[in-house]
Amino acid sequence: MNKRNIFLGLSIISIFSLILTILIVQPALDLSPLSSDDPDWMAIETTLRTYAEIKEEALYTLDDSRLVEVLANDPRGGFVDPVFLKRVQWMKGNADLKLEEVGFLDTEQSRYAFERKVKELYETAIASGEVAVPTPPPYDPSANPVSEDIRGTDLDPRMHYQPDVHIVPEVKALEQETGFLGRFPPQMPDKIVPIGFKILSISVKDDLAYAKVDWDYGLCEDILVNKNGNWYLIGHKVIVWHSG
Repeated sequence: MNKRNIFLGLSIISIFSLILTILIVQPALDLSPLSSDDPDWMAIETTLRTYAEIKEEALYTLDDSRLVEVLANDPRGGFVDPVFLKRVQWMKGNADLKLEEVGFLDTEQSRYAFERKVKELYETAIASGEVAVPTPPPYDPSANPVSEDIRGTDLDPRMHYQPDVHIVPEVKALEQETGFLGRFPPQMPDKIVPIGFKILSISVKDDLAYAKVDWDYGLCEDILVNKNGNWYLIGHKVIVWHSG
């Protein structure tokens, strides 16, 4: 290989590197960072707080009717995890549904639709006598004392008894169809504490907002879309899980 060919090869590599750099950097340059006193920042914070409150309550009630207030389906939120596809297909009754047709609202709604069905199947089995009424194990305060400050909260071990739903054949069949394990919702505590979070940064471009958010469980990239003046979460990706 002569010097001319070497020079030509290096030039081509340099050009491709420059093009790649422009493609990566240019979108970032188009983003406008928000300050914490910006109305959009505060509106996005409200959306995330409402989302956390809805999820925490739905953990016990399985009521996801308010998710449409804060979530939306939008392909710009990024592809959802393929693990959710079967569950969404089941919820929508469409086995031909493609992953690119599934949005963040779909995945969240499918979770509660699935858990409501599991609860229904289990309670039907209990009512029909197919399975025996479960008996919670006795609580021994001397072995696991509960201090006053955690009584009735999620930290209270007495609140965490869950019957075994897997003994119901219909539940097992549903689990196989969706690829998820069912559970019976725990008893609602006297005090509900939503998942905590702190917004580290938000940048916007047109009708989209890109937020770096430190949730209690991990550092996340959240994508939101503005519709008619309201912000909806359309993408949620954990970058780093917190330990513990």
